[in-house]
Amino acid sequence: ETFVTKVGELLALILLTYMLYDQALRLARFSTLSAFFKVPMAPWVFAATGLTLTAVWFALRRLLRRRDDPVPRPHAIPDEEAN
Repeated sequence: ETFVTKVGELLALILLTYMLYDQALRLARFSTLSAFFKVPMAPWVFAATGLTLTAVWFALRRLLRRRDDPVPRPHAIPDEEAN
């Protein structure tokens, strides 16, 4: 179940990254400017593509990690409460 969820997450992120990249190319091709500031939109969408590509990298690392259930570190385990 966890593996299927991780694969679904990775595929969704890859699809989102592709869609953003395609949109950035279209915006660049038509030299689309923002309505208020009159700045090109393509560089901002390319930046968003880079951020989603980073998310794909981390999702891929998470998918390929061998250990699914991390063991808590000793400082994360609560001490016995003194009554």
